[in-house]
Amino acid sequence: MALSVWHPLAGRQAEIFDALVRKFNQENEWEIQVNQTATGGNSLLYQMVETGLKNGALPNVLVAPGELLHEWQNRSGLLIGLDDYIQHPNWGFSSLELADFPVVFWKQDQIEGIQIGI
Repeated sequence: MALSVWHPLAGRQAEIFDALVRKFNQENEWEIQVNQTATGGNSLLYQMVETGLKNGALPNVLVAPGELLHEWQNRSGLLIGLDDYIQHPNWGFSSLELADFPVVFWKQDQIEGIQIGI
């Protein structure tokens, strides 16, 4: 199985993300392969998503600032809520891990009670 991820990271952040993706691709027991596209910034990411909304070619996972996630969700409704993943008993966050994030960080990426980002 392959998953596509688009992100705006550049420089050191992109290097770290790339290393994490490579490690995951090599070590995950489910044989999932993550294919990433680094846009190097929010402007190109925005353009790619806008084009994808028109032609239906969007990634499985999108890393983007909250304000862009809100805009795309309000216009298209295509984002999938993360609540089931966050609360999953095997792969989600424990209550202690959830408590590590200030409540304001959770709330800023919610639309009508649905968590669209972290």
